[in-house]
Amino acid sequence: MAYDYPTELYSGETDYLTVGIVNHEGRNVTYYEDTWLIKSNITNSSKISCGNALMLDNYSVRLEPNP
Repeated sequence: MAYDYPTELYSGETDYLTVGIVNHEGRNVTYYEDTWLIKSNITNSSKISCGNALMLDNYSVRLEPNP
């Protein structure tokens, strides 16, 4: 269960995100992950607007099934 992950990052700050992948599909599977940084603003009316997006990282991993 994911918890305590960063939800906001401001200009000049550094943070880390750990991704855990477990294969429960009963066969070998290749998983793909993209990490994006998306500029967003929340207005007074609680509407979210998204601006620029920047791909920070991407990778794939092939996993055997986990019993």
